[in-house]
Amino acid sequence: LNMALEEVRVGLGLPEGQPFHISSMTGEGVKQLWGIIMDACEDKVEELKEELEGKRNDDEQNLNDDEYIVLDDEGNWIEEEEP
Repeated sequence: LNMALEEVRVGLGLPEGQPFHISSMTGEGVKQLWGIIMDACEDKVEELKEELEGKRNDDEQNLNDDEYIVLDDEGNWIEEEEP
């Protein structure tokens, strides 16, 4: 199996440790696979947090002191001048 995986890795130009393999029979590699999945999820969560924080800062900068925010029936923001 290791020789076949090495041949695939070299043939596809993959980095060391790829292609990744697991065994449903023995459980070999399952813990590593979950580690990879969790790392990818954590990276995506951080990316989304940064994106949301950037949007929040942009929204705050776009508000004028003489305007206030109200929500419509669907929860969308409506900018209106103060009464």
